Amino acid sequence: MILERLFYYVHGLCTMFFIMTSASLWLKENKTGLQRVLMGVMTYWSLLELKDLIFYPSYMVRRAFLPDLLVILDSSAVAAGLLYLLALVAPQRLSWKSTLGLFGPFLFFSLLFVATQGAGWVMTLHFITTAAIAISVGSYLIWAARRYNRYIDDNYSNTEQINIKWLSTAAFFLFICLVMWVVSNAFTSWLMDALFQFSLILLWAPMIYHTVRQREISIPENMPQKSVEIEGAISRQIERSLQQELEEKELWLNPHLTLQELASAVGTNRTYLSNYLNSELKTTFYDYINEYRLRRAMELLSDPAHHETMIEIAERCGFNSLSTFRRVFQRKHGCSVSEWRSKQ
Repeated sequence: MILERLFYYVHGLCTMFFIMTSASLWLKENKTGLQRVLMGVMTYWSLLELKDLIFYPSYMVRRAFLPDLLVILDSSAVAAGLLYLLALVAPQRLSWKSTLGLFGPFLFFSLLFVATQGAGWVMTLHFITTAAIAISVGSYLIWAARRYNRYIDDNYSNTEQINIKWLSTAAFFLFICLVMWVVSNAFTSWLMDALFQFSLILLWAPMIYHTVRQREISIPENMPQKSVEIEGAISRQIERSLQQELEEKELWLNPHLTLQELASAVGTNRTYLSNYLNSELKTTFYDYINEYRLRRAMELLSDPAHHETMIEIAERCGFNSLSTFRRVFQRKHGCSVSEWRSKQ
């Protein structure tokens, strides 16, 4: 009895979490494309949660028509999650066609299950298809995420609120959700079902937080896969111009400097400049610009006459935020700014 009450409490909490999130997104003005997709996903998950609260007692009788049909409907949540990830890492691929392609199989199996009056082979084929969709689309999303990260590192000196490195945390909680879902379907247990509901909150809470803060950027449909060969004269011209713009004019003090802006200042195009940095200097635009900023920060940190705070130093050196300064410093020196400063 206690575990049953615990389940309904957690399930109600999870349902309200999705309802409140979807409602806040519906009321939000000037939504980004990603936020609109999240709004739709949260609304859909809210309906699935409300459906479970109504029909859940029948779930406790496994291998019956209604519980199995509801399991098929619940599996469509996988399509909703994949749709959100597609909007995040490859928004140019998002369309009604891709949406129908994700949700279509689950609608088909629901109708087929009803038409065959709950045939067992439909459930088996449904699980196989769901796994195939998750693996195939998931593999594409992994490739697209790497492509996305490569693009922002090659084009932006400040990746705050546009990077998707937080997806690694979401992937960890997704693994927990999948384990809980498998266990809750394999065993009739109020406790396992309650833990699964709670894991859904752990999965979506950080994703919602980052989505609300995420800035939209435009990623070209077809990015060049091969480096463009740069003639020696052009390479030397880029090198001289970079030295003038960065060392003399200190363009890197602009916290929002982009590859396009630097290319315009240098007098070349972004493709040549990107290939010069990637192929000849073996670095990305992000690392290249932040190296200048870090160099100036090291000068200030090493000067005993300067007693500025780390926030002030970060701002003076062109870093958009203290967190970016700390992250770049940690990766370069293997210790925090405070640890390094105390040693000096």
